[in-house]
Amino acid sequence: MRLSSFSGSITMAISAVFQLACGPAVGEARIGAPRPPKPENCTLQFASISDTDTQQGGKFGAGGEYEGIGVVMIGADEGTDAMSEKIREIVRPKACAMGGEMLSLAVSGVGANRRGHPQQNIVFQVWARRKATPALTSF
Repeated sequence: MRLSSFSGSITMAISAVFQLACGPAVGEARIGAPRPPKPENCTLQFASISDTDTQQGGKFGAGGEYEGIGVVMIGADEGTDAMSEKIREIVRPKACAMGGEMLSLAVSGVGANRRGHPQQNIVFQVWARRKATPALTSF
């Protein structure tokens, strides 16, 4: 009986170390034409965006001042604060590499990972100032 308790403790310890060593799952997707990357510690602004901000003519809508250039997606431990320093350290270099200037939190909610364990799903939208539309030329 004592041996199985010890074996169970070792298994739990190894599992805990493995989970800590792995860290959160991170993905990214870029949208539109690539932009020049910025230094990985670039300054990013954070915006809370309303529905009206993303409508035609809104600051983040079609024709607005900013356009979406990508997203950073994170699968973290359940209950992770999307604005924590740990998450910022993951998101900042990826958003800067995209040429981002501003972030907004698109999603933060609990879901399940591929093993069925609960996780915090966090998605940041990466924004940059809209580039001037190039003049069209005849073909």
